[in-house]
Amino acid sequence: MGPPEKRDEVWFTRLYAAEYAHIVRYGLRRLADADASAELAQEVFVVAWRRRGEVPDRSLPWLYGVARRLLANQWRSRRAAPDVLPITDADLARVAHPSGADATVGVSPTSGRPWPPSATSTRRSSG
Repeated sequence: MGPPEKRDEVWFTRLYAAEYAHIVRYGLRRLADADASAELAQEVFVVAWRRRGEVPDRSLPWLYGVARRLLANQWRSRRAAPDVLPITDADLARVAHPSGADATVGVSPTSGRPWPPSATSTRRSSG
């Protein structure tokens, strides 16, 4: 592919044309989604362009290594992210109150009365 000082757009275009399909197939074997594997290939070539001075003449193994690290980073970030819980019908019913407030806030789960009782409601109920 030439020495690092010759790593211009022509070099990159040739690299892309020669190796793009290999990287997409690598992604398909690991992702089983054509769009995701094409996006992976795009990210790999972005890294290759930014680090073009480090790309060896035998570039395919280096590009595979970049793809492997990108996938590992993606999997790690997904594993570290909290799971998103789906909204259930019960959640929607609780939130959908005419006032716009959560209807269950401030209600005793056992009696259905306001909780905690205010000083005035305590005085009325005791007297």
